[in-house]
Amino acid sequence: MNNRLLIDNWTLEELTSLLFEGPSNGSSEEIIIDNPAQPHRLNSVPTFVVQLRCLLQLLTHIVLRDGLIVDSKFTDGWNFEDSPLRELQNFSLVEAHPFATMAPKLKEPRDVILNDLCVTDSLREAQRQNEFWWTHYRQAKDPYLSQVVWGGAGMLARSHVLETPYTGHPMRQKLMAQTPLFIVRRDAAAEILDFLQTERTKLIQACGDGANVRRYATFDLPPLAIEVIMNSNTVKDLVPVALQLREKYSRLRKLITEYEVALETEDIKTLLKHRKRLNSVANSINEFGKRESGGSTNFSVSLSWLSMSWSTNPVDKILNKFGVRATLGRLLVSPQGEQGIKKLLRMLSEENSRLGLEASKHLLSGPKMGG
Repeated sequence: MNNRLLIDNWTLEELTSLLFEGPSNGSSEEIIIDNPAQPHRLNSVPTFVVQLRCLLQLLTHIVLRDGLIVDSKFTDGWNFEDSPLRELQNFSLVEAHPFATMAPKLKEPRDVILNDLCVTDSLREAQRQNEFWWTHYRQAKDPYLSQVVWGGAGMLARSHVLETPYTGHPMRQKLMAQTPLFIVRRDAAAEILDFLQTERTKLIQACGDGANVRRYATFDLPPLAIEVIMNSNTVKDLVPVALQLREKYSRLRKLITEYEVALETEDIKTLLKHRKRLNSVANSINEFGKRESGGSTNFSVSLSWLSMSWSTNPVDKILNKFGVRATLGRLLVSPQGEQGIKKLLRMLSEENSRLGLEASKHLLSGPKMGG
């Protein structure tokens, strides 16, 4: 048992398009559920934003995961000779699994998950129409809705049967986050990323008042992905740099593997040990938010990053040491990503374009992206 993750070929196809052809000028549709008693609606977002979310997602996975599993039936869209992602296959990080051989095992879990995903009458009717069309015409009446809903249910069923966590394409994640899924696997890496995100937000909010702090606390991009970007010179460097950073974060991956085993075996004693470690890091970092007498801790906020100066602060005990606690501590106080996004847009020649400005607005004020 190890720290592997099931991901979508769709995510890798989206990234291949970005890295091979450049940013898309098109738009994509998010499924929005305002109220289960009302019809769902579609919200248009720039496809470039979706591409960037896929990129941030994948760079984080490359650093933190022992392996990435995809369905072997649909790899042609990204795994070809000149693909910018081919190195993932060469590095043996991606495993193409023959899920077609597991079809009988997948049907019942997929049906249960479909029922959970189709929370509105409009989604249930659209799914019925897609199934009818597939039975009679071998195609979906609404291909996009089929890809998000039916395809998402299929991937969650694969996750259940394979006993491996799943992180979907951003459009699938958007839907899943709005629905009460019954069959979903806990994911140690995602829980640690959520912990980092929560504690980083608390830290920013504790550093002062005013519009700048409130604005700055509204976004928090994945720190590992931003580190990859800041260490790259061109978009072609991103995947190789992420692969290089795996060595730096090997101890964190080991922790995630131990945490994953404890989740799988319901080992409460080990889970409490890991939670105690996380809490000790958070408590030390949160000392930044306590004003000590004599001005021993000082905070200032700027749009580039949170400037911090201190003397004899307990956080030094974490940041100046080696090991997992030090790694988690450094990730907690790492830049939130504004400069990283600006650099990425420069690499894509979109820093001052309408497309780039739209992407910045969405990424720096939109929903958080972790695992």
